[in-house]
Amino acid sequence: MGDAGSTEPNDASRRFGAEFALFWRPLPGVTVDGTAAYTRARFRGAAPGQAFIPGATPFVLGGGISASMTPSLTATLRIRHFASAPLIEDNSQKSDATTLMNLGVYREAGRLRLGIDLLNLFNARDPDITYFYASRLRGEPAGEIDDRYIHPVEPRQVRVTARFLL
Repeated sequence: MGDAGSTEPNDASRRFGAEFALFWRPLPGVTVDGTAAYTRARFRGAAPGQAFIPGATPFVLGGGISASMTPSLTATLRIRHFASAPLIEDNSQKSDATTLMNLGVYREAGRLRLGIDLLNLFNARDPDITYFYASRLRGEPAGEIDDRYIHPVEPRQVRVTARFLL
């Protein structure tokens, strides 16, 4: 139930799909990986035109490339993509797709590993999650208005990490 953080019973559903994974080492110290998943999710026994499952993303893509620049220095570039998904059962309202890229550089010195990650590399302004429901904000006319509500992805940011192995 979205932001409520709860669940509620719903109609039976059927989901079919396929997932593909790729791991490849084209050169020593270089690894390319990727995954792609396709899912067709529908309610069973629903009224005609009302079978789409809100929030059931039909396509997800993820992958990246990692390279050992030196024995102690590694860099990685990763992408994650979520396709547009239905927001209501008739599929007349859909979320926007979301694509994020992250870049990381890591250095190991003995038992210490230092890392710096640039998250949301291109500062995408995509939605992290989207809802569609009726609401009324202060100052709006009486009655509710059906609309899309989003939680945006975090803006570009830098994360620094340190790990020490005991």
